[in-house]
Amino acid sequence: MTASSEPSAQTPLGAWLAGLAEPVPSPGGGAAAAVVLATGAALVQMTAGYAADPDARERIRSEAETARIAALEAADADALLSAELVATFRLAGDDPRRPEALRTVTVAAAASGVEVARLSDPLVEALEWLARHGDPRLLPDVAVAARMLGASLRSCRSNVRVNATSARDAGAAAATLAALATDAEHMRQTCRMLDLLADEVDALL
Repeated sequence: MTASSEPSAQTPLGAWLAGLAEPVPSPGGGAAAAVVLATGAALVQMTAGYAADPDARERIRSEAETARIAALEAADADALLSAELVATFRLAGDDPRRPEALRTVTVAAAASGVEVARLSDPLVEALEWLARHGDPRLLPDVAVAARMLGASLRSCRSNVRVNATSARDAGAAAATLAALATDAEHMRQTCRMLDLLADEVDALL
C-alpha cells in the first residue's frame, strides 16, 4: 500500500512513485513490478482500441482491462506482504514464532510474484495478434507493451527466486519449492516470447 494508505488505483502516479522512493519496506519491488505490468496492460488495451476487427478489439480490450485492474490490486497486496516480510525477518532469532512465520511469509511473497506474472499470460497472445492484425501505426506501442510486460516478468521472477530461496532456508515443503521453480521457468520462457515479438516489431519500424 502507498504511504497515503490509498489503493494504487486511486493514487496519483507521482505520489505513488514518491512513496516507492522512500526507504521503507512498503511498497517495494514486487509492487513496482505489478505497476509496470498494469502499464503494459493499459498499452495493450489502448492499442487494441484501434483494431479494425470489432470482435478481436473488444476481446483484447476486455482481457487487458482485467489484467490492468488486477495488477494494481496485486500491487497493493504485495506492498502489504512486503511490510510483513520485513517485520518477520526482524523478529529475534530466539522468538518461537519466527520459523513458522518465515516459512509462511516467504512462500506467500513468492506466490505474490507468481500471481502478478500470470496476469500477463493472455496479453502475450493479444500482442501477437495486434502485431499482425492491428493498426500498423500502433506497432511502436505494441513493441513498448511487450518490453514493459517483459520487464515486469523479469522482476517478478527475481522476486520469486529470492523468496523461494528464503522459503527453502525456512524449511518450506519440497513440493512448494518445485512449483515455484516451475513458475519461474514459465516466466523465463514468456519473457523470451515477448522479446522475440518486440524484436520482430522493431525490425518493421
